[in-house]
Amino acid sequence: MAICDKEEAAQCLHQLLIVPESYPKLHDRPRLAAAGAGVLGEVASIFRLTGPMVGAGILLYLRSLVSMIFLGRLGQLPLAGGSLALGFANITGYSVLSGLAGGMDPVCGQAFGAGRTDLLRAALRRTVVLLLAASVPISALWVAMHRVLVATGQDPDIAATAYAYILCSLPDLAVQCFLHPIRIYLRAQSVTLPLTYAAAAALLFHVPINFVLVDRLGLGIRGVALGAVCTNLNCLLFLAAYVCLSGISIWPECAGL
Repeated sequence: MAICDKEEAAQCLHQLLIVPESYPKLHDRPRLAAAGAGVLGEVASIFRLTGPMVGAGILLYLRSLVSMIFLGRLGQLPLAGGSLALGFANITGYSVLSGLAGGMDPVCGQAFGAGRTDLLRAALRRTVVLLLAASVPISALWVAMHRVLVATGQDPDIAATAYAYILCSLPDLAVQCFLHPIRIYLRAQSVTLPLTYAAAAALLFHVPINFVLVDRLGLGIRGVALGAVCTNLNCLLFLAAYVCLSGISIWPECAGL
């Protein structure tokens, strides 16, 4: 009986190893009638996906340009202090949060491709918690920024001006903790146009917000910093409104993180 089982197993293995004649070979596969049309179609699909992402990135950099213009209108000292604060914030804060949030990309892409929306939502929630936890030591570093700059030989006046700017930028850390994950969450589902629309709408309000805070209220460099925070908050609110109105689910009916 054991011998028969071995013979049957060998026959089954032999049948599995035999390639059927009807199996399509590489050279037998159908080719496109017009290869150029296929290439153009692929290029068009890539541009449809990446075009809004490029537009959103350009709009975000334009927001920084507007902030620098308002800093320049305040004088050389605010421009120097604001530029130093922006560089310090980008290196020690925003780049860290952006890098940590970037870990969502492969997870969300694979989860969405597999139809596991529960994992997609879980990655979003866990990333938000991770970024909020990471923002605590970043905030402590920003609070100690003045002493760090003076200890490294920076001009005391420029260091004090940069310190005033970065203190008013502290709320932006909390905004970024939600903004980065939501952008990646939508992008993983090929939802890119709302990102551009939200960035454009936020930029549209950025100039009048800075005008009111800097010129009308006379907040100076603090007004520029608060204007950037308000613009990022507006972008986050626009994306949150889209998520709510489109019916995209973020929080499950039950279950925690």
